[in-house]
Amino acid sequence: MVDLLAEKSFALVLDDVREQIGEQRFVLWFSNCKLTSLFRGTLTIGVPNVFFQDWISNHYASNIRYAVERVLGISMRVTIVVDETLRKDLQHRIQDDSLSELLSEDVHDRRDKSLDEFVRVTENETAYRAVRHLVNNEAFGFNPLYIVGPAGVGKSHLASSFRNFRGGLDPDKPRILEMDAIRFTKSFTLSLKTKRMADFRATFENLDVVVFDEVHRLKGKKATQQEFLHLLRKLVQHRVQVILVARHHPREIHDITEAFKSNLMSGMMVSVDPYSTASLSKIVTANLARPRESTTGTNALREAASSDVIRTLSRHSRGSVRELSSQLHRAHVLAFMKGERLSGKFVEDHLEEFGVDSDIRREVGGVFDTICGDFGIERGDLISKRKTKCLALPRAIAARALRDYFGMTYKEVGRHMGGRSHTSVYMMIKKHSPVIDSDAEIARTMERVARLGTMANGNPK
Repeated sequence: MVDLLAEKSFALVLDDVREQIGEQRFVLWFSNCKLTSLFRGTLTIGVPNVFFQDWISNHYASNIRYAVERVLGISMRVTIVVDETLRKDLQHRIQDDSLSELLSEDVHDRRDKSLDEFVRVTENETAYRAVRHLVNNEAFGFNPLYIVGPAGVGKSHLASSFRNFRGGLDPDKPRILEMDAIRFTKSFTLSLKTKRMADFRATFENLDVVVFDEVHRLKGKKATQQEFLHLLRKLVQHRVQVILVARHHPREIHDITEAFKSNLMSGMMVSVDPYSTASLSKIVTANLARPRESTTGTNALREAASSDVIRTLSRHSRGSVRELSSQLHRAHVLAFMKGERLSGKFVEDHLEEFGVDSDIRREVGGVFDTICGDFGIERGDLISKRKTKCLALPRAIAARALRDYFGMTYKEVGRHMGGRSHTSVYMMIKKHSPVIDSDAEIARTMERVARLGTMANGNPK
């Protein structure tokens, strides 16, 4: 049970959120939520379904945290959960079952994807040709193959195409292992603690292909880098094809050893660039048209997503197929909820309501993504209030970038970084500025985020 005082406090928090985001968006996303608990520094809010949960978590969590701090005078962790009672109430009120289907629709295609399904455009042609060469030929061409590019451009799709690999000892059943950097690190650390390194290393024996995803996340982990380097050399020596996937060129990855960089670049490197508007439109249109086992929601989206809608959304995306697909799904749901036709004009009129930020907000997100990529952390950790030592420097870099390149006040910086106070932002920047100004790796990060500031307002400080 939630006590009366907690309910009143939550009502005040919601009033503050209403002031921040406006009446229309507040009614749309918060009219069907309730306070589940307010206990031990955690505010738990119940919502009707996963769609609302993801949307509020991704777009309004910082508004809620800021409202809590301003209204209650304390910082609290905000958790959004699906409440069964609210779910049943919403379903009861919605007469058309199509909306429920749309809300539960998984926008991402989870099937195993083949290379034949990969849509070729100018930005990914070189990477496609390199992967096709390895998939089609029994002879090993270049090892390792390093695929680099931003999130959502199909790097993992290309890498996973080796399920159809026809080289190696058994052409009919190639032995393939796919593993990302986080899983590798956790398995390696656990093996060290339990003294089972022999079992861990045996995982990589008798294989034809090994795919390592998110290699950039090994930064700062010296022991893990050393083990990975030892393993990489052994695999290449035994003619096991290694595919490395990362968001950054090895020279741009902060805090990795020179030996590690050298070995990552010892084979062939191909890049997938952010897609242009035309390429994005072509890829998403082709993906929608591809025959597959579909639900009513998928069929409805395919019918509603005209070329005008896709083209309009493509202009506001950051070159990412994944981001455009998510935005298209959100726009479809929002049009349905408002009882309007999904069109290019509808998209332009409701950009921020379904997750397409203004230019400045979008570039601020790009700043956070750049810093998180360089330091191997998540955006949620960067703007959280957790007092973890390894987060202090990247937070200061983000705050300094928003201050210098976007011309924001300390208060505005605090709003973007999880509702921090003017004083905490000032002290954060002051404490870490000597390191930021003297470190060459950080200087390269600051150069990239400076360009984002120029794109956002054309007049960096």
